Amino acid sequence: MESLVTTDWLARHLGAADLRLVDATLLDPALGRDARAEYVA
Repeated sequence: MESLVTTDWLARHLGAADLRLVDATLLDPALGRDARAEYVA
């Protein structure tokens, strides 16, 4: 299996018991956004 997959692949495999997702969102510190607050929201 590839490390990165398409959204189509993900949609087809969302019910798989062995599927693990990792959110690797990066925010530019210069934008002043609060990553923790956005995650909780």
